Amino acid sequence: MKFKELGGFFEKIEATASRLEMTDILADLYGHCSSEESAIVSYLLVGRVVPMFVPVEFNVANKLLLKVLDGIRISAGLRKSAKDIFNESGDLGLVASELMGKAVSRGKGMSIKEVYDSLWGVALVEGVGSVDIRNQKMHKLFVGLSPVEAKYVARILAQKLRLGCSSKTVLDAVSVAIKGDKSDRDEIERAYGVSSDLGHVVSLYLKKGISGLRSVDIIPGVPVASMLVEREKDAESIMNRFPEAIVQPKFDGLRCQIHIGKESNNLFENRVWWKYWGKRESDQQGMFADSIKEKRVRLFSRNLEDMTDMFPEVVDAAGKLKVESAVLDSEVIGYDDSTGEFSPFQETMIRKRKYDIKGAAERVPVKAFVFDLLYLNGRTLMHEGNQERIGTLSDIVGKEDTIIESSSYKVESAKGLEEIFQQNISQGLEGVIIKDPNSYYKPGKRGFDWIKMKRAFEGHLADSIDIVILGYYFGRGRQADFGIGALLGAVYDSSSDEFVSIAKVGTGITDDQWREIKKDLDDIKSNSKPKRVNVEKSLVPDQWVYPQIVSTIEADEITKSPIHTAGAGRDETGFALRFPRLKVWKRDKQPEDATSVKEITEMYDEQK
Repeated sequence: MKFKELGGFFEKIEATASRLEMTDILADLYGHCSSEESAIVSYLLVGRVVPMFVPVEFNVANKLLLKVLDGIRISAGLRKSAKDIFNESGDLGLVASELMGKAVSRGKGMSIKEVYDSLWGVALVEGVGSVDIRNQKMHKLFVGLSPVEAKYVARILAQKLRLGCSSKTVLDAVSVAIKGDKSDRDEIERAYGVSSDLGHVVSLYLKKGISGLRSVDIIPGVPVASMLVEREKDAESIMNRFPEAIVQPKFDGLRCQIHIGKESNNLFENRVWWKYWGKRESDQQGMFADSIKEKRVRLFSRNLEDMTDMFPEVVDAAGKLKVESAVLDSEVIGYDDSTGEFSPFQETMIRKRKYDIKGAAERVPVKAFVFDLLYLNGRTLMHEGNQERIGTLSDIVGKEDTIIESSSYKVESAKGLEEIFQQNISQGLEGVIIKDPNSYYKPGKRGFDWIKMKRAFEGHLADSIDIVILGYYFGRGRQADFGIGALLGAVYDSSSDEFVSIAKVGTGITDDQWREIKKDLDDIKSNSKPKRVNVEKSLVPDQWVYPQIVSTIEADEITKSPIHTAGAGRDETGFALRFPRLKVWKRDKQPEDATSVKEITEMYDEQK
């Protein structure tokens, strides 16, 4: 397929706000793709050229891309600069489209595969002189493109394609493409949850159907989508669900999957990205180049981000474990050995960085508290019960000082649960996670197999809320100096796959935080309301942003609101938060993992 044809499909998707219509367009698109093209398209649709766990970035700033486009403008003898066009539109894609529309016509158009090759050529440039080489490669790519092709290539390079397609929509669409309905959706989603590789799963399904997906299993070094928790109002309600339960501490740290293994790189030879990544001179040993005592160790965040370099002490400890291969689910949290105290989340977050790792490790030492085991010595354990998986941990972790087995208790009554809950609270922890001893691990799924129970404060909700930031208001008085005075926050409505407003947040934020927040949000600004966003006119922010950043807030209570759209139906008013306060600016969560409308509804009912 020509990339120009793909651009036509992208334009159709961009023009619709209907998820059903978007699904039908995508199903039609996949019907025109080869197996290889379907993988490439799947990555591009969610703004990538690789899965999230492969650390490949274009490193193309707006300024650099404008310079390349301006070079094309000058060579074509056009007067209006790329920067001037960008200042008017705020969209690098429109800049590229306008300039290529006025420049001299070129070539017969490139195929999807040829454009993908060129994008990898840009992504793999590194070392001395890399800026000039990257510029030359981008210039060569653009001069071979039509206006519609240039628009989407520019957005892909800037990592701002943002068609409003979530991975959920893609999974729906491929089922529709083959079956004519969504009946295969659950099996496709299972394979995606285990492999975290959207392009590979889509390609495999389109090529081999459901039978091909059944072979998808855990590979050490490839993150599994984290299983998520539900919530209940009290200990008695929780114990009504299970005759007995396993109780573990709830840490306020960073979810960390620890992968240990010596798997062969040829497992990836059938993936469209491997032919590029596997040839990197700096990675001659392959994806699993980090070697600790002959074991290859990798760490992944809840967002599937590679964190291996950020926690060298955890990597070192994992390399000493007496296993051939394993996948451990853990929480990394700052911990002071001298006092036995846990660090607040904000301090643990200091460790999530790419620079001055040694200095950060000295300031905030961490421990990894392991609470689950998904894979051991070549065998997946996901389909075994919680009790069997957790029971194996002590044999693996032993007396290691950095990787520690999380405590686990068996309870059979609400009273017993309440006692363990209070014990954890007294140690400065958030609360506890309660698990059905017989339930198995369900990647990416949220359900009542795992339930959280957190402490409540007088005058506060019993739980914090994770919101997605949709935009900001300029502010008045002193805050006008920062150019920002309040944030518009939303929760996720899974039934409509939309982000719906619930609060304006302007308190609990220091001057330094306002500066950081403004900078982070200006990197994801949108000149119009993004897709999958539902906000009433009276709440439209001064500046929209794409729904990417998840923040944690606290509030006094949930109230009914005639203007917020969270939970608003045909005959229902929405929900709002009374006295919302920022607790944590950035969480390592996907926007779809923010608090849901369903959870907000349950919390509101509990108040009553």
